[in-house]
Amino acid sequence: AGTATSPAPPGPSMTSPTNTPPKAMPATPIAMSTGDKSIVPILDINPYMGKWSIKGRIVSKKAVRSFKGKGGQDKKVFDLNIMDDTCDIKVTFWDELCDKYAESIEVGKCYTMSKGRLTPANSKFNDTKSQYEMSAASDITIEMCEDSEAPAIKFQITEIDKLEPLVGKNVDVMGVVSEVSALGEITIKNGADAGKQKNKRNISIADKSGKMVSLTLWDDHAMTVTEEHAGNNTIVAVRSVRVSNYNGCSINTTRASMVQINPSLKEAEELREWMATRGDASFQAVGGGGKGGVGGPAPRKMMADIARQGLGLKDKPDIFTVRGTVSYFRNKEKDGKDMVWQYPSNPETKKKVVESGGEWLDESTGKVLPACQRRYILGVKVEDFSGSHFFTAFDDQGKSMLGKSADDLYELHQMDPPAAEAVWKQGLFQQCVFKVRAKNERYQDQDRVKCSILDCQPIRYKEESALLLEQIRKYGIAN
Repeated sequence: AGTATSPAPPGPSMTSPTNTPPKAMPATPIAMSTGDKSIVPILDINPYMGKWSIKGRIVSKKAVRSFKGKGGQDKKVFDLNIMDDTCDIKVTFWDELCDKYAESIEVGKCYTMSKGRLTPANSKFNDTKSQYEMSAASDITIEMCEDSEAPAIKFQITEIDKLEPLVGKNVDVMGVVSEVSALGEITIKNGADAGKQKNKRNISIADKSGKMVSLTLWDDHAMTVTEEHAGNNTIVAVRSVRVSNYNGCSINTTRASMVQINPSLKEAEELREWMATRGDASFQAVGGGGKGGVGGPAPRKMMADIARQGLGLKDKPDIFTVRGTVSYFRNKEKDGKDMVWQYPSNPETKKKVVESGGEWLDESTGKVLPACQRRYILGVKVEDFSGSHFFTAFDDQGKSMLGKSADDLYELHQMDPPAAEAVWKQGLFQQCVFKVRAKNERYQDQDRVKCSILDCQPIRYKEESALLLEQIRKYGIAN
């Protein structure tokens, strides 16, 4: 691990409070700092100090939460994380102070704070790196600073190959972006935010250790990296990610995370130069997974392993890679009639639309569209030497295997059926490395494992040869 310092950005993308209840008193404007305070690094403050002040940037702030306290009295609270170049710390504001500062303090701005009660940090509810947390005192002093006064952000970077023993801990990471998934949403099922939507995006990053890891970006962090960042040596540095053993080893942003794209760090430039010398060489997923090229910590399997190892039958889905050959597209019934291999969608939401009087109705929104966009939903039979399995392929994977968009192939079916059939035949017998998600589903009172293709890439023979040699060496019969 090393320490890198980056100039503080104008402010991280963080979720601001929402659904704040009515306040008992108006928010208090925060004055600009006079700059005459004796500032103590956040890392150094402790309960035994006398007077102290800290200066840092607000990296996250929770929404105000109202509840009934002991005796039934109304209570309210919010907390924030403030960070300088040494550490970050959680600060909690209760009741009147909650009313006073919930709207005034802005995420991304720099402030000085004085006077608060310090107690040992409760790691169950605190993801900062300080060993203490702070409750704002009734006479707390808060002043805003000029952005130029914000402390530089330091990264204590942990290399990817060192992550596996650190499950449950928060670390800083930096890597080159090798894969970016589409932006998705999940619905929170439990807790105070139950029923709310949460943004999510998975990316894969790799570093000079030769290892790659899957990083899940949550909330506003999911908006900081896009598909355009993949494959062009974009460097991402992320402060305070949580290490998980999900799918071998993976990492997730937390409320205390800060994401920087192409940071002004010496280490970032060294990584970029190192990447330029590697060409298209692959990375090994941390935790012993398969080679890179389809991203994420996904171990290599054979077709027979799906049944033999019970992949997809656990509570959580299994994600793996397999090298196989496309032997069949499920696009026609036995009697020659077309099967469903595409669906008309709303180009913005990707949800199915239905034709209505020459226009297209999105029943989920009630919006009427002049045209639709057709998207693939394919049944694909993939084989290797050990067996075969039907996979489901969606739009991106369908385009990759067939070389045409669903719109183009649908139009070809209408105008020139023999030419459309030639497209299907041309897609057969291609060899690919597939990244697959296996999940158990209940269908007609029976359990079945559904395998969906997350990504497919043509065979890279240099990488596949290296993987085979690595497997052969395990038997002691290759030098």
